[in-house]
Amino acid sequence: MGDAEIRAALQAENEALHQRMTTLETQYQALEQTLQRMQQAIAQAPAMVIALDPQGIVTLVAGQIASSMGRYPRVGQSALEYYQSYPNLVQALHQALQGATPAVCPTNQHGSIYEYHIAPLANEQQQPLGAVAIVIDSTSRTVITNQMLFARYALDNAPDTVLWGDSNGAITYANDAACRELGYTHEELRTMHIADINPDIPRETFGQMIEDMRQRGLTRMETWHQRKDGSRFPVDVSSTYLSLDGQDYLCAFVRDMTERQATEAELSIFKSVVETAPDGVSFVSPEGIITYGNAAMKAMLGYGSDYAGLPVAQAFGGDSEQPMRIIQHVLEHGDWQGRLTYYHKDGSPVQAHLSVFAIARDDGSVMTFPGFVRDLSEVLQAEAERAALQQQIIDAQQAALRELSTPLLPISDDTVVMPLVGTIDSMRAQQIMEALLEGIALYQTDTAILDITGVRVVDTQVAQALIRTAQAVKLLGARVVLTGIQPHLAQTLVHLGVDLGALITRSTLQAGIADALHAER
Repeated sequence: MGDAEIRAALQAENEALHQRMTTLETQYQALEQTLQRMQQAIAQAPAMVIALDPQGIVTLVAGQIASSMGRYPRVGQSALEYYQSYPNLVQALHQALQGATPAVCPTNQHGSIYEYHIAPLANEQQQPLGAVAIVIDSTSRTVITNQMLFARYALDNAPDTVLWGDSNGAITYANDAACRELGYTHEELRTMHIADINPDIPRETFGQMIEDMRQRGLTRMETWHQRKDGSRFPVDVSSTYLSLDGQDYLCAFVRDMTERQATEAELSIFKSVVETAPDGVSFVSPEGIITYGNAAMKAMLGYGSDYAGLPVAQAFGGDSEQPMRIIQHVLEHGDWQGRLTYYHKDGSPVQAHLSVFAIARDDGSVMTFPGFVRDLSEVLQAEAERAALQQQIIDAQQAALRELSTPLLPISDDTVVMPLVGTIDSMRAQQIMEALLEGIALYQTDTAILDITGVRVVDTQVAQALIRTAQAVKLLGARVVLTGIQPHLAQTLVHLGVDLGALITRSTLQAGIADALHAER
């Protein structure tokens, strides 16, 4: 081959090499532009990319999350050493460097949750070139997911029934309470229609109900639900409209009203009993304000609807200390009862008997002070009338006793006899004098015989009374004959030094009567 041919061949080869270099330079520029675009994309991506060589040394860190994450391995640093406090992550990186399949490893770092999507890197001959980890901040997503799980848990375990139905009324969700209340399983309820548990709702009107809820929002009604065994029970249903993924749904919260209705019925009965009770019933708050009064209480004090809201002191005539003393006594001892004075709206006093105690909340604080008030006006009036009648009876009995204790017996036109029995005191001595003087004046007699045969004890006071009686009788123009003085009484009178000279004495009643009759002749 000549020189010309050699030069031509070299020139051709040079041109081919130049063209190859131009092509490679074009490809390199394209690759560089692609790499730049990829770096820009990575830098703007809401994630972080970490590239590792086969030994686990960081060769690239990029992505927006890097700036917000704050702490991450740097280029040239061993990722295996940096993440040594996260064993699961280190294990996943080891596996990726050895060519294992991609893995997702969530970690909790510095109060945030990050997902590491780890994949191996290899050449065309499947030789390991390292690994790449794409880090995503999944904190918000995890929080939302947890919130959804919590919400689902709350719905599943809610004490009241929760039902979801689609636009056709088919049940799409039922919680555990629904199964307990209705007697169906979850699977059975998801094959049923709302009308199956509420026969009062026709199936053909369900679509209109959904539309009404769309317009009005939350709706509430009281209706009846039917259990699997056919029994019915009252319910309070709060329903609302939901639209998810273009589908219309009815969400219903259902509360069994059986116990509440029974409680309301009992309360209604108790209220009727309290309202018609003959005694007053009043409730007072811990602040001393009247919160309730039944019909008897209002009538007793002359109030109407204006009774509730009054300071309790007003019912006590403005005395604020008395009710507060009673409240303090109840707080210390549990109850209080006694007689006191209320005041009518017109200011007049009302005597009453009050029994009061405290009703406390679960935490021990006092909720109210109920009081039972009995009007004593009629009772006191009856007691006064009974006392007056009793006094009349006592007076009548005393008068009868006086007559029995001082009997006056006329035995002739001019003579009366008064036999005395028992003990004579100053009061009876006065009665003897009065009865004897009245008898002499009434019968116009000349002689009065006092027989003391039945008198066991005679002292100076009795003797003086007999002498005064004789003197009083003498002033009426008559005389007194004393009979029946026993020997021991005569001895006592002598020892006492009593002078009975003004009295005519005879040993026996018979002798006294004979003397009186002889004097008449």
